[in-house]
Amino acid sequence: MYVNVKWIKRNFAIMNENFFNGCLPTPTFIVDYSSSYLGRCSWERKAAFSRINTYKMCYSIRISNRYSRNEGDFLNTPLHEMIHLYFFSIGKWNVVHGWEFQEMGRRFDKYGFNIQTCSLICTNLHPQIEFNRSKVFCVGTVLNWGVCLALLVVGWAFFSNRDAM
Repeated sequence: MYVNVKWIKRNFAIMNENFFNGCLPTPTFIVDYSSSYLGRCSWERKAAFSRINTYKMCYSIRISNRYSRNEGDFLNTPLHEMIHLYFFSIGKWNVVHGWEFQEMGRRFDKYGFNIQTCSLICTNLHPQIEFNRSKVFCVGTVLNWGVCLALLVVGWAFFSNRDAM
C-alpha cells in the first residue's frame, strides 16, 4: 500500500478528534521515501515579526512511502508521530520514547494499534525498489559500524601505548 498527503490528513483529523479531542495543532504533512525512518515528527520555531518578540511553532509529520506495509501498519505511524506532536505541543520537548511516551502508546492497544518505538525496516521494501539495495543498505550499515568500532579500538590502542614510546 502507498500513502499520500490526502490519506494522512484524513486519518490525522479522525485520530485527532477521537483520541486527542481535537487539541493537536495541524502540522505540515510530507510523504517521502526515506530509508532511515517510517515516520518523523519535527518542530521549528519561526519568528513572527511584531513589536514584541514572538514566535510561531511550526510542526511537520513525515511518513516514508519506501516500505511496503498494510493500512493498519501505516496507521500506527501517524498515530506514533501524533504522540510526539502531543508532547511537543504541551512543551515537553524531551519526551522521546521514554516511559511517558510508552504509557500513552499502550493506551491505543485496546483500539487495535501497536505503537512501537523502533522497527526493523530493512526487510520490507516496496516491490519496485530493488531487494538487493536493501541488503546492501543493511550490510553497509553494519559494516560502517564495524569500521567505526575498529577505528575506535585502533585509536585507543595508539593513544594508550603512546606513553610507552
